[in-house]
Amino acid sequence: DVDTLPPVLHAAKIGGTMSLPTAKDAPFAADIASGPIQLASLQGMVPPFKDAIGKGQKIDGAVELKVKASSEGGKQKADAALELRSMDVNMASTSVKGAGAIKVKAEPGGDDVHLVVDADFSGLSVQKKDAINKPAGLPLKLSVDAKRSKSKVDVSSIELAIGRSTIRGHGTVSNLDAKTDPTLNVDLGDVALGFDDLRAAVPGASKLPAGGSLHGKVKLSGGTSAASLIVDANALDLVFGKSKIAGDVHVKDLSAPDLDVKLGTVDVNFADVKPLVDSVPSEGALKGSVALKGNTAKSSTVQAHVKIDSLTTPGSAMHGSIDVENLDKPKFTLALDADNLDVDRLRDALSSGKSAPKKAATKAAKDENAHGLSKATRALLANTNGKGTINAKHAIVKGMPLENFKGVLVMTRGVARFDALDFGLYGGTVSAAGSVIDLPSEKLGYDLKLKGKNVDFGEAVAKQTSLGKRSEERRVGKEC
Repeated sequence: DVDTLPPVLHAAKIGGTMSLPTAKDAPFAADIASGPIQLASLQGMVPPFKDAIGKGQKIDGAVELKVKASSEGGKQKADAALELRSMDVNMASTSVKGAGAIKVKAEPGGDDVHLVVDADFSGLSVQKKDAINKPAGLPLKLSVDAKRSKSKVDVSSIELAIGRSTIRGHGTVSNLDAKTDPTLNVDLGDVALGFDDLRAAVPGASKLPAGGSLHGKVKLSGGTSAASLIVDANALDLVFGKSKIAGDVHVKDLSAPDLDVKLGTVDVNFADVKPLVDSVPSEGALKGSVALKGNTAKSSTVQAHVKIDSLTTPGSAMHGSIDVENLDKPKFTLALDADNLDVDRLRDALSSGKSAPKKAATKAAKDENAHGLSKATRALLANTNGKGTINAKHAIVKGMPLENFKGVLVMTRGVARFDALDFGLYGGTVSAAGSVIDLPSEKLGYDLKLKGKNVDFGEAVAKQTSLGKRSEERRVGKEC
């Protein structure tokens, strides 16, 4: 029995008892506790500690340690508790202040070690530039119950709580003794994340809608590196504001994601996502479903299907579907039916969040976009094929009211042919069927075929030209 420990430990207010066994591999007993140990005082007592901190950096505060070792049925057991008090740490881009606690229980058994860890960092504020901004008082707790062997770790339970958000799971990490990446098989169970908790702790999450939440069943498999990790998220339920997105997401290789996404419910209010995606309209909503599959590192493998049950924006209401495959050489199928289609307001709404384009500074820059399409866009269109059908009972295009609009477009390597382009205009009908536009050409090529019947050109002139507007002003003035 050792009643008094060496002076250096006594100066740190450490004391207790320890019993050392004489038999080989027999368990030992100890009961050691410290009073508050001032971390700043360790700099003078342990020079390497001071050297490791570096100039302009700081580690201060107090820690209190308790260790108890015992024998139960001939097996070694150990409990350790570390209390963090009045922490004041400033290391490069990371600062930690406040209080916390860590408790560890260990039970060695042959080549295995059973560990139970409980950590409570709720009283700590942690700031790391652009990564973490956790305030003191936001609950942050971690509990782990695991058994470690030479080749694997069996985790019987793991629980992480951030605010009201929780992750509870279990699983294994194997292949630890190999030269390759360890192998994961972890079930995180029903994950529940609150956006308010993420907004409070992660600077990059500040734009997430307040009050939003994400629930789902998440499993991790594959390796521990980003390239070998596999994430399966099923029964996802994302809710924020008036919006809801639900479905399944399967991802391989986070460094170059290989996706299989099936979102059976996409119910998005544009006002909810406007802070995240500035290019969407400020008003309106989309209801439908989305399926996306392919390797993002190989654009030719990407396929997307969007079913639109309802798409509304100011002045427009439509439904239909969009299919796209092979982003290297895009092939598309578009089908839209609209009761009302106000192209003018829709164009304005989609461009409202975009900054004004910079004026071209050189003649070369002007030549690059000679007829409205950049060189890169023309190159993409040269490999684009597909078919689109748009029907609208009522449409407005450049201020002109079109009735019973029907358009059927077939695109072959960027050359658009209108098999149908018919609409009613000012009491008559107009058809541009058979017209062709060569979009990839350096100078826009077109073959326009236009037929009109019974169109009231007097009404068209009156409503669409300045001459008509002046006549209307004179007429109104005379009546007044």
